[in-house]
Amino acid sequence: MKVGVTSLVLALQEEVRAGAAEQKPAAAGPAPLKAPVPTPIKITPAPAQAAPPAAAAAAAPARATGKAGGAAAKEAGSSDDDEDDEGGKGGGDEAPPPAALRSALAKLRGASCPRSLRLSNCGLRDAHLQPLIDALHSSECCLETLDLAFNRLTDAGAQLLIKALAAGAATELTTLCLGGNRVSPTGMGLSQWLKTVREPVLVDWKPQLRDAKSLCTVGTVYLNSPAQTAGLRSGDSLVAFGAVQHADFVSVAESIVPLVKASVGKPIDCVVVRLDEASGVHQVALTLTPKSWSGAGLLGCILK
Repeated sequence: MKVGVTSLVLALQEEVRAGAAEQKPAAAGPAPLKAPVPTPIKITPAPAQAAPPAAAAAAAPARATGKAGGAAAKEAGSSDDDEDDEGGKGGGDEAPPPAALRSALAKLRGASCPRSLRLSNCGLRDAHLQPLIDALHSSECCLETLDLAFNRLTDAGAQLLIKALAAGAATELTTLCLGGNRVSPTGMGLSQWLKTVREPVLVDWKPQLRDAKSLCTVGTVYLNSPAQTAGLRSGDSLVAFGAVQHADFVSVAESIVPLVKASVGKPIDCVVVRLDEASGVHQVALTLTPKSWSGAGLLGCILK
């Protein structure tokens, strides 16, 4: 892993230096002759640099798929479980930007920029990041906390964000939350390099939602239902259902049921707080796909 992190750090340093050189004003008079500047290295995270499955699993839980009989939800830090993505492709580059991102961009470009921005568990992917980064480069951006936890970002997305921050984006930022994404330990290591460039910025990789509050509790989970397939368990406390979190939640009938009906056959990312003997109280990311099945309802569970 050290070799992979070192290579990425050296390449990022070269790109940042090259970008800074391009932005310097030209001196008056004819420019002196100089040796050609080498082309900056374009980094593409290689599968060979990925951490072993065991290490990746310990780093960041991916969306879990439950097994019949109530088996425990699968924990993984790689993008190998992307079969729940639309179109069956883990990258999801063709997925439209989430509504939460469009709303956030409007706030960042508005007359009064927020100090804190929550974009956790809203289905954000690598391909959605560039408009956000462009807004962070604005001289009027005064953002201090950016929460991108529990999305679908990979090493490439983490690299893009860290490179932008190293180049001067969001100059007042102090906290960046990236826990619960699909970033390997190698990708996480880049935040250590960022610390040497922008010491005040803390990158939080802990897989948990900040200030999470329960929306509702899961009651009965029926056998062979979509809820059981997703890994939902009786007693789980639901703290995020798609982009719906406590600040937007009214009731199950008003906040969750309409989203379920509008998402038949489409995955909904969820986060639950779970208590078990092995891990104690912890947050678990699941992907729930509402659909018709042999029982009643589209989920096959009771939310109360």
